[in-house]
Amino acid sequence: DGYVDLARGLMATTRRVRAAIDEHPALDLVGDPIGPVLAFTVTGVDRDAVGAAMDERGWHLNRIVDPAGLHLMLSPAHAGVVERLVDDLHAAIADPGTAGDAPVRYS
Repeated sequence: DGYVDLARGLMATTRRVRAAIDEHPALDLVGDPIGPVLAFTVTGVDRDAVGAAMDERGWHLNRIVDPAGLHLMLSPAHAGVVERLVDDLHAAIADPGTAGDAPVRYS
């Protein structure tokens, strides 16, 4: 029962983040994921700058190369911070700053 509750909560969190990606005009979800691993492209804004802005906010999204985008994996722990994650993502797109000189790590 506990595992099922965790899975239900994780899928609710995933639906919320996916909806935030789907609703934002600069974001396009890559594929049609069935679980809590999401990749998306960023249009009209430097992807690396958005990633750096998210890093500065404490969210560490991986960079993907084909297509160029960002990737995140959600866990049950994200349930309590999902609105902050969504707000920070939208803020990072609205004002990404620059990517800086830090090397981008691809995972």
